[in-house]
Amino acid sequence: MKLADDSITALFTIPKSDWMVISYRVGATIVADDANASGPISTILPDFPQLIPVCRNWNSVIFPGLLTYSEQLKTFAAQTVQELTSLNNTLTALNPAAPLPSSVIQNVIDTFSQINSSASNLYDAMSNLQPELNKFFNENAVINNEISSFQAAVTESIKTLGEKSPMFQFLFMQVAIDFDNTVDKAAGLAYGAWQAIIADLNDVISGKINITMPFLLSLDIGAAINSWETIQTEAAAFASMAAGTVPYSSGSKFASVNPFAVSMPISPPFTLAGLNYMSYIALQTEHPNS
Repeated sequence: MKLADDSITALFTIPKSDWMVISYRVGATIVADDANASGPISTILPDFPQLIPVCRNWNSVIFPGLLTYSEQLKTFAAQTVQELTSLNNTLTALNPAAPLPSSVIQNVIDTFSQINSSASNLYDAMSNLQPELNKFFNENAVINNEISSFQAAVTESIKTLGEKSPMFQFLFMQVAIDFDNTVDKAAGLAYGAWQAIIADLNDVISGKINITMPFLLSLDIGAAINSWETIQTEAAAFASMAAGTVPYSSGSKFASVNPFAVSMPISPPFTLAGLNYMSYIALQTEHPNS
């Protein structure tokens, strides 16, 4: 049985560069759609119209939901640290060879019941986000396949379209972006971790597992406390990191950045045939006003 699982915070240990990749695709899609470029783009990427609603949903439902989840997780982790610390202090004062007093057994049940109730709320939040994330990444996987299948046509479009064209912007960035489902996978890990923790807590609360000192010592409550402290820190850091991606996912920053006209102190690391995307993002981070 585990009282903590680092997989719960897998979403919030994903590098900012991965979130930026998502933000650029979402922003590029919205910019193209706002400029009524869906039709022309669809001649090369037939499923582009299906990409539009999931990208808009990223901004209106999925990403705000992830931010709310991170705040709830931060609060939950802090409360769990307090509850487990109090329980651990009680257990430390006991003789490990003596039978557990009934009052301590009840304390364990009460503590686990409180943690379980709050954990269930977070599990529900992740359950609600899971299908939205799946739909988002499934549609993007279709676009990935089409970009790969129609690489020659996309490259030709890049050569012929004007640099201010939304279609040009969309296709140019899509060729460059290495887009995968890291976030979707991390959400799945968190979902599974919540399921396991809640099931284990229920086994104790229901009496399926006898509460004895050897059992409580096997839980390594001290290690669980350390894990929840780390989870709290990582969840708290997510909001500040995420704020920097919003101007890109909304399309406002993306629409104002022309990859051929970016003023930088050093030469841009891209050519017409392909953009070294990660280097470009790094430069934008170092020179945000460029």
